[in-house]
Amino acid sequence: MTSPHPRQLILLLFFIITSPILRGDDPANFSLVRLVNADAGLVLRLQDFKHNAPLLLDSHWLKAFRNSPVHAGLCASGDVKKIINAGKHIEEVTGEPLLAYLNTIFGEDVIVALYPDDERSPYGVLYTAAESELALQQSIARWKRLDPQLSVTYKHLNTEYTARRPQNDRNSDSGRLFYCSLGRYFILSDREQAIRSAIELYVTATSTTEQPDSRKSLADTKGYSLAREKLPAEFWISVYFTPHHWKRALGHLRDKNADEPEVKVLNHILMHSQAMMLGLRFQEGVFGQLLIKP
Repeated sequence: MTSPHPRQLILLLFFIITSPILRGDDPANFSLVRLVNADAGLVLRLQDFKHNAPLLLDSHWLKAFRNSPVHAGLCASGDVKKIINAGKHIEEVTGEPLLAYLNTIFGEDVIVALYPDDERSPYGVLYTAAESELALQQSIARWKRLDPQLSVTYKHLNTEYTARRPQNDRNSDSGRLFYCSLGRYFILSDREQAIRSAIELYVTATSTTEQPDSRKSLADTKGYSLAREKLPAEFWISVYFTPHHWKRALGHLRDKNADEPEVKVLNHILMHSQAMMLGLRFQEGVFGQLLIKP
């Protein structure tokens, strides 16, 4: 048996490194934000969640916040209590800390986007990038065991997505949640169209051929791309806001508090801004940087 030629070894190594099948890696230049629609009005992003979340939990700022009246008031609210109880339930069933469970789903990147809707109330979408596709599938399977519900599977552009609702809920549209996994990416919303839109954006971003009538993602907008480029990398939490998507809500705020000087100043800034991005990082305190595109 002859030894392989060095050129053959180099070619084999190149194939292993670049093969998406063997690595389970993302397409070139793909980012979670490419699944977010361009018309998102408010976008909260937490990058490198697995690394940064423990730093936030151990920060002096959070420890001080936990002892504040604001924190006590939040914990007393019904919605926050539900979240706390859900977290305790997950820890009891899995036998591991809640953060360890969340790391498998939120490990690399987390985005919560809020979309305005003129006809209905705004709706939210959760986007996450897990550590790997296998870790994500295991977490979804565990979620189904923890919270068994009725599930129906649909297809859009040859990609499956699922609708889940409580077993004792006779109203098929009440309490429904839609979710989809695209490789190691996970999307969750109570609006079916949000899932279908994310699938369309994923197909557009990963296709080798040009897609007709393709949707535009948030990553393709000048406002977001320029703001993210100017924001230092250490600001791992970012909040992106586009005032023109919230004209109705801002109008109500202005009319209700028209005589207050602070509201007048805030309204002037918002009405003359195309986009705003706030970056945050936590060390000994909270450090922020605000970017405004007039």
